[in-house]
Amino acid sequence: MTEQMRSIVQFVRTPLGALGVFVLVLVILLLAGWIGPSADVRFEREVVEPADVPLAEVVQFGQERWTMLRAEGTDIAHGPCLDDGERFPGWAIDLVRGERVDNLPENQCPSFLAGRSPRLVELSLEGNVVRVIPESLSR
Repeated sequence: MTEQMRSIVQFVRTPLGALGVFVLVLVILLLAGWIGPSADVRFEREVVEPADVPLAEVVQFGQERWTMLRAEGTDIAHGPCLDDGERFPGWAIDLVRGERVDNLPENQCPSFLAGRSPRLVELSLEGNVVRVIPESLSR
């Protein structure tokens, strides 16, 4: 064994050297794709074909959820997401303050932000329709 090889073996036997080798192997595995998001996670990010339901039915469901939250005494002042594509795949139903006070991601439905739900119904804090995306659906 050469002197250079002995130095490498001695370094690897130290705690810091062993940690370095572990990190190196982990990085190689990540880059090779052996460790990482499962196929299910990748599928979840795909756009869902919107359920073929009338807009009125989606709005009615959103207004029923709004009524339920109000009856439970839930604080809706920050405009929670009423439905994130669970009831109607491809649709998100969100509560907004006024005429959309902000476009902050933390105040919007995650499935709409991620592009999984291409359709969005926004209801005011009073339960009225503020906006529908795409707008062509509201005409």
